Amino acid sequence: MINYDKYFVKRFYYSNNKYRFFDDRAMTDEFQDDVYFFASEFAKAHQFSRILDIGCGVGRLSSFFSQIGYQDITAVDFPEMITRAKEENYSSKIIYIPSSAQDFLSDNKFNLIISSGCFGAIRKRDFFYKTLDNCIKMQNSGDFLLMVDPFHKNNFLARGRARISVKDIIKYMQLMGYSLEEKSGMLCIPIQLLIAHKWKMSESTTKRLFYLGELFLNLFSMYSLADYKILSFKKNGALS
Repeated sequence: MINYDKYFVKRFYYSNNKYRFFDDRAMTDEFQDDVYFFASEFAKAHQFSRILDIGCGVGRLSSFFSQIGYQDITAVDFPEMITRAKEENYSSKIIYIPSSAQDFLSDNKFNLIISSGCFGAIRKRDFFYKTLDNCIKMQNSGDFLLMVDPFHKNNFLARGRARISVKDIIKYMQLMGYSLEEKSGMLCIPIQLLIAHKWKMSESTTKRLFYLGELFLNLFSMYSLADYKILSFKKNGALS
């Protein structure tokens, strides 16, 4: 049985569980709040009528979108996650669909498709590209695909086995007729490692360290040190 209360933190393991990136509830909460804030600012800059949350987990991000006024949200994940999402984050504005990411394909078109950890956790390269291709099919010209994912090629940092680099993703999306609108990141890896070494820290200290790391990433654009990469793509039309 999945421990949903630690859905995020339990994914950060190294070798035989001896070390973790972080196992700190305060830092996890701050990260989620940061994702929600970024998503709300992104949404304010555009007029989305239909949103797809791919790999929605327990539905927190979908619920957030429903609370800020969006009426047509589709959320997709494995059946066990959807069951929990319906219990914890039910809304008449959200359609929860049990499906793997790579098998989901709808006739609907989505102005915004968002992944918060989904693409970075996909285990196989062919599953990754099948999921991406399906997302592309579900969008029209002018629509956006937003990824907030741990994209890494090295074994220490990668979550899934696909190990797709940011450079590979950008190149592929441009070939598919998308333009890169934003490239940034969040969750400073050195700060995560600092906390992972189990030094006793208060919740307030953890939060200060978290925001210090985010400030460092943004001031110096050191996104190679960001665990989660932020990639925003806009579909420009038919392939040339």
